[in-house]
Amino acid sequence: MESLEQYAKLIGGWFWETDHRHRFVYISQSIEMITGVKPEWHYGKSRMEIRDAADADDALWSNHIESLDAHEPFYEFRFHRLGPDGVRWLSTSGEPFFDDSGAFMGYRGVARDVTQEMALSKEAKDLRSQLFAALEIIDEGFVYFDADDRLVLCNEKYRQYYPKSRDLIVPGVRFEDIIRSGAERGEYEHALGRIDEWVAERMESHKAGNALIEQRLTDGRWLRIAERRTPDGGIVGMRVDVTKLMEAQEAAENANKAKSEFLATMSHELRTPLTSIKGSLGLLNALASDGLSSQGNELLEMAVRNSDAMLALINELLDYEKILSGSLVIETSPHDLAKLTFKVVKDNQGYANAHSVNFTYAKPAKPAYANVQEHRFEQVLRNLLSNAAKFSEPGSDVEVSLSKNNGTISVRVADNGPGIPEEFGDKIFEQFSQLDSSSTREKSGTGLGLPISKALTEGMGGTIDFESEIGAGSVFFVSFAEANDHRDGS
Repeated sequence: MESLEQYAKLIGGWFWETDHRHRFVYISQSIEMITGVKPEWHYGKSRMEIRDAADADDALWSNHIESLDAHEPFYEFRFHRLGPDGVRWLSTSGEPFFDDSGAFMGYRGVARDVTQEMALSKEAKDLRSQLFAALEIIDEGFVYFDADDRLVLCNEKYRQYYPKSRDLIVPGVRFEDIIRSGAERGEYEHALGRIDEWVAERMESHKAGNALIEQRLTDGRWLRIAERRTPDGGIVGMRVDVTKLMEAQEAAENANKAKSEFLATMSHELRTPLTSIKGSLGLLNALASDGLSSQGNELLEMAVRNSDAMLALINELLDYEKILSGSLVIETSPHDLAKLTFKVVKDNQGYANAHSVNFTYAKPAKPAYANVQEHRFEQVLRNLLSNAAKFSEPGSDVEVSLSKNNGTISVRVADNGPGIPEEFGDKIFEQFSQLDSSSTREKSGTGLGLPISKALTEGMGGTIDFESEIGAGSVFFVSFAEANDHRDGS
């Protein structure tokens, strides 16, 4: 018995023995250290008699007694009893023993105090219940797969999102099996007719552990899926119904497409008669200018200027529509920017005169080649000159210059206008953006010149930027990489 006592201390429990009536006849001394009750107190009592009166799980005890009466072994039978410091949970296991003739003699077994273990188990169960309750409250689908990509838990909202495959969404099932079966049942619109390819694509994004995708179901709903990998290799996922958002986005895209189509159609319809009017005015100006009065000449010149301005606005709208639709394609070739800049400055002196300013440009002695599209480069520079003229003080100079630096060619247009406030610095290249409504009324324009210039410049592989100081004017510059091929493509 001494060796049993030592072993009982090692396992943190005690040994016991009962007779053929299931009453204790031996309990090791270690029970007193654990429960505070001497072994002798238990002798002659059954386990039923020493249990806590509050332990009223009749079914549990009935099954246990039946097992004892059938002389069957039992393992990890748990019950609670009162001790000196309150209720204690005990776990006991036993096996029957018999004499040489086979007569039942009783049970021998071991027991241990599992109060702390039960408390921790209850705490874990309570936390799990709280977690599940919290997950069921949220209005998004939640799911967690372990490191082997098997379902651990999900909320009811997650199952509701996938009605055709919800019976498959049970703990232990692999993610791939869930989505493949769902695809075969017609759950996912983008998987129709291409199940294997779709499953491969979905698994690739899933295994990456950083997915953020939109998924369309065959019932017309859209889900936004976010997945992130946990430190132990599992994957946590959220599903959010974004059907209304996607429908609104689709409606906006359709409206934008209709607007672009209308804009393109109307611009073309307006440009055709306006081009004819402009040509007729030019011919009339050439034929009749000598025979008109000074007032007539002034009116005719005004009509020519206004038709030019209207045609420029319509062309801006057409370019804007092409940029929006992605149909604007720019093919570049080497051109001498020094020569092109000189041409644009010269051709637009009339516009400068109309605003009582002067364009100055000192053409470099050596050519400066870059890959551009001639017409589009001229359009960008013309927009910059137009803005500079409109915002410069009458009688001032708009300085145009060209420089080379570390393989880059820059064309700069400097005015002495009011300058651009810092808070507008990030907005001037946005569509329909002008500094304020007063400048729109005073200077006119669509607000598309700079956004179009930016799109055209970047479409030719260049950059556009500016520097400005309030009260001291602004400098806009477009830059391109210097071309190695010096053959002029013009």
